[in-house]
Amino acid sequence: MITLLFTGIQTIFLRSHNAIAKVIHEDLHPNWIAEKVYENAKKINTAAFQKFFYEDWLKTLLGEKVHSKNFPDKKANEFTDYDDDVNMNFNP
Repeated sequence: MITLLFTGIQTIFLRSHNAIAKVIHEDLHPNWIAEKVYENAKKINTAAFQKFFYEDWLKTLLGEKVHSKNFPDKKANEFTDYDDDVNMNFNP
């Protein structure tokens, strides 16, 4: 049963990667080579997986109390003194 769960999750994120790569290639950067599209889609998909795993799945598995003890809320330590004059647009 566990194998089916992980196979399903892997399939979902594989398809997600392909969808992200398609958007990057067709809509955002059609002039990029395949390797650059792949690597950027991989970065985005990895970030989505980490968010899902650490903030959603582990919280459900461990429970709110154990999760908050072992994975403290990063928002409490976030940097908040931003310079509004800096252009933060993503353009690799």
